[in-house]
Amino acid sequence: MAENICPGLFFTISPFKKQPQEKEEENILVIAPFSKRPRINFGESKINQSVQRSLLIINSQATDLDLIISSDDLKINNFNLKLEKDATQNLKITWQPDKPGNFNFSIQVEAVNLPRLKFTISAFGICIKPEEKKTVRKPLATVQSTIKIPRRDFLKQSISEKANNSNVNIQEKENL
Repeated sequence: MAENICPGLFFTISPFKKQPQEKEEENILVIAPFSKRPRINFGESKINQSVQRSLLIINSQATDLDLIISSDDLKINNFNLKLEKDATQNLKITWQPDKPGNFNFSIQVEAVNLPRLKFTISAFGICIKPEEKKTVRKPLATVQSTIKIPRRDFLKQSISEKANNSNVNIQEKENL
């Protein structure tokens, strides 16, 4: 028989459960040369439904910065921004699609007082068509009641009567 080496000790082995990722990622832009550029994901949206994301801008320079932020396709809450040294600013970016498809956007951030600091941030999103309700076609009750469909046994009788009549007509013609 098996002996228990440590009677109160036992192991349970189960795989780790994957934690669901957060819907909104933290998009951070550090104003410094050769810093990593964020990619803003708007996800899936329906036509005329606005989606809003935030971009955290961090000034790591030793001086205050005057920033100009521009984008042709997106709504941005601050176009001209003054950032003090070692300060952060949260920027709200809104996208409202007007037609279905995949979209790519670019946001330009330029420091006015330091002309070599220019950043291009990419953003993307998918616009899907809203689901259309399928219409179920129902026949009108008045149309159904006015149409009379002959019964099957009546059709058989009329066909056999016509056949008999044609046989009689053929015999009469032969007799003449």
